[in-house]
Amino acid sequence: MSRHSRSNINYLVNNTVGGKEKEMKKGKLWSLVTMLVIVAMLAVGCGGGGEEKKENGEDKTPAATETIKIGFLGAKTGGHAAYGVETLKGMKMAAEDINNAGGLLGKKIEIIEEDHGSKLSEGATVTQKLITRDKVVAIVGDPTTGITKLAAPIAQQNKVVLMSAGAVGTGVVEIGDYIFRDTLLDAVAAPAVTKYLKEQLGWKNVAVITSMNNDYSVGLSKLFKDALTANGVEIVAEQSIQDATRTLPPRLLLLKVRIPMVLSSPATTPRVA
Repeated sequence: MSRHSRSNINYLVNNTVGGKEKEMKKGKLWSLVTMLVIVAMLAVGCGGGGEEKKENGEDKTPAATETIKIGFLGAKTGGHAAYGVETLKGMKMAAEDINNAGGLLGKKIEIIEEDHGSKLSEGATVTQKLITRDKVVAIVGDPTTGITKLAAPIAQQNKVVLMSAGAVGTGVVEIGDYIFRDTLLDAVAAPAVTKYLKEQLGWKNVAVITSMNNDYSVGLSKLFKDALTANGVEIVAEQSIQDATRTLPPRLLLLKVRIPMVLSSPATTPRVA
């Protein structure tokens, strides 16, 4: 990635995304539009998905194709479909808005869809397909830290920009300079949220519920427990569950009745909520 490309990206981030609070209030759509513009410009500026290729004297690099292909890495089926389907809708709306305004760099944005079915094992496979078969110049997704960590090394090796819309765990962007995210780290958010709950809402007693077959839930529970202890909030109960759990254990329901408290659940399963 050239120094000139980095300067352009820093300018865009500072002046388009991070520095204009009023623009952010226009809603999620405009955030996604800006994100797509940034990743597409970066990808094309860096040469897209790797080395230049010519066939019969014709330039076959991403910059020479008719459209700018941006891949969707996410779930349209399975347990994470609620995240993936909405992300894909936003991407399509953003691409339509950009294309209706004349496109980007004189080209139309094309969204290439894939579905990893909410399966960790499929994350790397889908990423490889998007890069080698579909020739995308950038990928948006996955919203989970686990799949993003599997996809990121593949994207980095092929010099394809990967922008995660929700990988809040540690060790993601550190994988390489083609890996980005547009979300706040849990390590920053958990202490801030806990402080607010204690000082502003008066929380004193909390039960922590952790989904033990979900690495994200396990890591988030640790962050929250450390933050709760630091802020003087008492953890009155801890409960281990699985992602497939549909109801809370009876003892936690009794605690909720007998003790003024709020249940803090880092588990991502909607069935518990």
